[in-house]
Amino acid sequence: ELETMEKRSLQQERIVGDLEKTLTEKTGQCQALKEEYSGLSERWEEQNVLLKDQKRRINDFRKLASFYPPMKKQLSILKNQREQLKEEIAEHRNVFDEKIKILTTYFSILSSKCQDSETQLQQSLDKASLLDKRVTELTKTNKDQEEQLTKQRDKLSVLERSSNSLNHAQQQNVQLTKGRI
Repeated sequence: ELETMEKRSLQQERIVGDLEKTLTEKTGQCQALKEEYSGLSERWEEQNVLLKDQKRRINDFRKLASFYPPMKKQLSILKNQREQLKEEIAEHRNVFDEKIKILTTYFSILSSKCQDSETQLQQSLDKASLLDKRVTELTKTNKDQEEQLTKQRDKLSVLERSSNSLNHAQQQNVQLTKGRI
């Protein structure tokens, strides 16, 4: 029974180790997703800066266009570029929003899995603690039984010596009785 409990304890320790390894892997994956999210956020800011710069240029060209007719052509080109940038930003925004939704869902699932793993880990630790208490109780009981066995052996040894002495005395008595007859 003690060996079975020790095996169970080892199994529980292996399960706890596996759960800790899984938790470490999932934490790494979360970190990688956070870094990707950070990169997307930086690109988003870069696109906003570019858009503001284009707006500033367009306003500058509008002022100049009234004085310089060739600038009207450049202004038209800039307006087209602005529209293209708006479209690209809208596309990036949609992609960004989709990635945010995916990340939010993933983090939610990961959080749930982490909570499940944490619950399983706590249950395993509780079981391991109970097994440890049981092993301690069995060890104490085993020591008590060993002490009782030692006392019984000592008593048996005393009885054997007494029996040997009694047998020896009976043999001497039989020989003395034969010698008188």
